[in-house]
Amino acid sequence: MPEVRPERVQEVFWGLVERYSPSGKEQEALTYLEEVCAAHGCPYGVQPVDEDRYNLVLGRPDAPLVFVGHVDTVDAWDLEDFGPAEVGGGWVRGLGAADMKGGCAALLEAYLVLREAGLGREVGLALVVGEEEEGDGAAAFLREARPGRVVIAEPTGLQLCTGHYGYVEAVLSARGRRAHASVPELGRNAAEAVLTVLHGLLQEPSLAAKDGPVLSIRHLETSNPGFAVPARAAAWVDLHVPPAYRVERVIGVVDRVVASAGGDAVTVNYPCRHEGFSLDDDDPTIRAYRSAGGRDFGVFRSHSDGNLFHAAGVPAALLGPGSLDYAHTEEERVELAEVIEAAWVFVRLARSFPGV
Repeated sequence: MPEVRPERVQEVFWGLVERYSPSGKEQEALTYLEEVCAAHGCPYGVQPVDEDRYNLVLGRPDAPLVFVGHVDTVDAWDLEDFGPAEVGGGWVRGLGAADMKGGCAALLEAYLVLREAGLGREVGLALVVGEEEEGDGAAAFLREARPGRVVIAEPTGLQLCTGHYGYVEAVLSARGRRAHASVPELGRNAAEAVLTVLHGLLQEPSLAAKDGPVLSIRHLETSNPGFAVPARAAAWVDLHVPPAYRVERVIGVVDRVVASAGGDAVTVNYPCRHEGFSLDDDDPTIRAYRSAGGRDFGVFRSHSDGNLFHAAGVPAALLGPGSLDYAHTEEERVELAEVIEAAWVFVRLARSFPGV
């Protein structure tokens, strides 16, 4: 059996983090991955997503097991300082290091090893775009393929996450009446109306319970920065919903708080909603993970392309190097040794998977 090559994992990982690839601008990272594949004589397919963007697909997209990684990141916190840097103790810092260029490097290495072992057509690998925004890369993949199972290399600390939170995006909007800031009583402050609802949501017991939905206020804005009472205001709220909860139950709570705290001044809409899920205990992915020596299981607390695969009827599990504790932060980092170990884990999982 061919073996994982740590130096190749490190080179690909470093090369990916060096290339800036926020959602919508993934071209540089994709070109680099194509160069790596070509250098190792590994064929791949290009799957259009929109006019200028595409996924890379290796192996069989409808295989019993397909690995999935997203090459996009959130926007850089500093365009002069987003690239890879060793920060001691075997850690590498950089935009996307944990979410999820470490996972993509490990996936590609695992696929190259499996291909060298003659299993290149028994599994698949989809390196997709757009996960941090609309999930349009995964949606494009699902329009053309239905694999048996997917394993997505999100940062889980190499735990197999067999449960996955649901997700609701709530957008609160308010209209008021503009007035000079020195005489606010002559206007109606839209910002105050939105803040009143946000305070109600933060105080709502069912949204603050341990092991319950996770509420995060992501963005606030008003219509005018001038010296005036704002006539419009909006807030974006993320709600991550444990698998045991129905998304509609959480939406009902938000609707109730908006009605009671906001009256007729605040409206709410939900541009994005995904149900959570849990795999059955006898799912082939779980059996293969155990057969490969895996013992650590968890629940993924964020949303991901896994929600889209689940909604399309494709059972999904998450497994990858890194941690959400560092993802999307200025100190995003991952241990290089864990990225290399992830490649081994992916190889062992595939070798143990039924039908591979």
